[in-house]
Amino acid sequence: MVDNFLKYKKTLEDINKELKKKTNINNFFRSEKDLNEFRVFLLDLLNNKKKEICSNQDLGDFQTPLDFSLKICLYLQKKDCNPEILMEPTCGEGNFIISALRTFSKLKIIYCVDIQPKYEWIFKLNIIKLKSELNFQAEINFYRFNIFSSEYLDIFKKIEKNSKKELLIIGNPPWITNTELSKLDSSNAPKKSNFMGLKGLDALTGKSNFDIAEYIMINLLQNLMKSGLSGKIAFLLKDTVIQKILKEHRRSSINLSEIYALGTNFQKIFHINAHGSLFFAHFGESSEYICKKQPFNENIDNSKCSTFGWVDNKFVSNIDNYMNYKWLEGKSPKIWRHGVKHDLSKVMVLHYDQKGFLLNGNDEEVELEKKFLYPFLKSSDLQVKIAKKSRYKIIITQHKLGQDTKLLEEKAPKLWNYLNKNLDKFNARKSKVYHEKPLFSIFGIGEYTFKPYKIGVSGFYKKLNFCLIKPQNDKTVILDDTSYYLFFENLMECFFTWVVLNFPEVKEFFSSIVFINAKRPYKKEVLMRLNYVKLLEKCTFKELKCYYQENLKNYFKMSFNESDFNEFKKNLIKSDN
Repeated sequence: MVDNFLKYKKTLEDINKELKKKTNINNFFRSEKDLNEFRVFLLDLLNNKKKEICSNQDLGDFQTPLDFSLKICLYLQKKDCNPEILMEPTCGEGNFIISALRTFSKLKIIYCVDIQPKYEWIFKLNIIKLKSELNFQAEINFYRFNIFSSEYLDIFKKIEKNSKKELLIIGNPPWITNTELSKLDSSNAPKKSNFMGLKGLDALTGKSNFDIAEYIMINLLQNLMKSGLSGKIAFLLKDTVIQKILKEHRRSSINLSEIYALGTNFQKIFHINAHGSLFFAHFGESSEYICKKQPFNENIDNSKCSTFGWVDNKFVSNIDNYMNYKWLEGKSPKIWRHGVKHDLSKVMVLHYDQKGFLLNGNDEEVELEKKFLYPFLKSSDLQVKIAKKSRYKIIITQHKLGQDTKLLEEKAPKLWNYLNKNLDKFNARKSKVYHEKPLFSIFGIGEYTFKPYKIGVSGFYKKLNFCLIKPQNDKTVILDDTSYYLFFENLMECFFTWVVLNFPEVKEFFSSIVFINAKRPYKKEVLMRLNYVKLLEKCTFKELKCYYQENLKNYFKMSFNESDFNEFKKNLIKSDN
């Protein structure tokens, strides 16, 4: 029908005038170039190439199914949301717009944005179809530009002129990180910057990687605040993005209130392995720093509700549980360190085969000076109470950051030759931490690395476990950079700390502050929040001994007495003060 219509219309002005009647879309075609682009698009559709047209997901977008977008709009309607102005900053095929037009009776103006031409034309065809079924009156404005463009401010200025009308901003932004977009050489990525305000090493490593949706949402909310607008916002987001928005909300000028994270089954709806929710909030009026978490239910069931957010300047995952254990909040009396970073496991991590030959990650036999080989544990090896034997060896090229590795040429000629054979691999490491550093440099290294006794924790695993680590064959054990550890000079101090960290109160405290669905739940900044001195102050020798005998003795047998415990307790409390 559209193809036939275009064949008989002469001028762009005539075409736009007629299509305005059929769609309520202003300037259906912005130029002759748009018109020609649309003709090619239609030709591909008529030749049954729709699958090819819609297959490209290089911008990380997953279109919201129409039935689900309709459920969301009906839910918002029950939450007293009936907007006159609607904005969709990541429009795609337009299912949220279609659902909104079917649901909200007061809609007068709609603003849609997307950068991909294919989505603009699919969206406009969908609106033609909808208009033939539903006589809606809302005026539609479609813009094609980069989602990170300053052109958004022009839309906000137009909305400002109708600031007394109820505003809803709705959408489903891309689920991809800035690093992934950069790898795809996408044009729809933010300019490179230290967006999260990270400092030092964190800004140079993977911590500066962020979800594009996080950037979109925070940038959008900040611009809304600058424009003085208020209204409601509803977006499908990863749970980790919602948590970061709530963190940013407190330290910036963003005003959010009535904040909800309504859990949805992203696996079932979008067929992706991600934990996500419908993020719903009021913006521009007042500030609250708590988010209510419950399952999405179009009937608004508040029976299963928990809260997360800010309590006394601390960000926690479960406020109710946290209130029972907040007395443990503070600062760890000892510093948690992360393991060794090298980014070259096939070269640096070795193992013995069944015949006793030393092999690297490429199964190449190597012969190296044993002085520079250390027992090595990965995150997966820390899910036991005590690490008895390591599966791997790791090459340690430095004993402190920036140490000159040229010394290896004389002290370890076999190792020096092996490293130089793999020099191209070392030079190919992308992380900036290795730039302008000695050859074969590693990170997460210092005097603490070589302390004999450690208590290790996996950063990745959901289940928290404190693993006691002793030297193996008179050599200290090294951990990988996805692990964190406390370090000790003597076994007795390490032992008592290990027992205390295994107390149930410790796990309850961490469960109240940790977001288990995070990529790395147990980071250094999280572990440092536990002041186990406070737990120790309440603990008697009899209680500690009883707990050890009932829960830990089968893992590790240790002889100790009350004077050992009192000495440990006195020294720890003294160092904490």
